[in-house]
Amino acid sequence: DAPVVVRGAVLRAWELDQNYFYRLCLGWTDGNVSDAEDIMGQAWVKILELELELEAARSIRNPRSWISRVLRNLCIDRGRAYKRTQTLVREELAVPTPGPTPAPDADLVREQLAAALASALGRLPDSLREVVVLRLIRECSYEEIGRLLDISVPNARKRLQQARALMRPDLAEFWAARSRGCGPH
Repeated sequence: DAPVVVRGAVLRAWELDQNYFYRLCLGWTDGNVSDAEDIMGQAWVKILELELELEAARSIRNPRSWISRVLRNLCIDRGRAYKRTQTLVREELAVPTPGPTPAPDADLVREQLAAALASALGRLPDSLREVVVLRLIRECSYEEIGRLLDISVPNARKRLQQARALMRPDLAEFWAARSRGCGPH
């Protein structure tokens, strides 16, 4: 039978091999620094929670392997969340909005705007795109976003602010082209 790990061993393994774990996260997130940092933070919280539970800590035989497995699971969860938000974006952009009969060129304007939005969304990092979809398309509260993405409410607000700043030039370009007459009015 393998020796039982004592309390604090996982925390020590984390501190000693943090660069190794960060490189693992970068690899599993295709080099996405923001996602890797978020996942490292989530893993840190799990390690701290584990340290509070003596029985759970004692069941771990190899702290480095346990941390690697936690990180891998968090990366997989993040990838699944990303795929779900991509599906939601496609569904939401494809659903026509009910209302009064639009002007003849309104459909074309709506298509152009949807294309501009999709393009702007496509250029966002995954961590920002998820928040935009959840807040602006699915109309989730910041609390719901925080719970779904496992981030704090201030982090959700900050990500939306960053996403808007990154999308603003693309959408300004669309509206400027429309005002110059480069498209239907």
